Amino acid sequence: MLEERGFQMPEQTSIEFTTMPALEARVDAYFIEMGMGLNSYTIRRERKDILCWLNAKSDGELMLMGLSRKDLPEFVFGDLFSPG
Repeated sequence: MLEERGFQMPEQTSIEFTTMPALEARVDAYFIEMGMGLNSYTIRRERKDILCWLNAKSDGELMLMGLSRKDLPEFVFGDLFSPG
């Protein structure tokens, strides 16, 4: 997913998603906004490493990637809700 967009993520991350309440709240709000009525637990677990890796970057690093912190849920999960 990230490689397709030109980003390189390390092989393994060990950051736990549940230790970041602000990030978790942004992801919750994103899924609520999508209104899909799905259980996001499995999806979140599958993509937590990417989300945590991006969240660990500084605001400046995110800006260089064309992102802001508030954009992370859309960036990581948006492909799931794209019209197809």
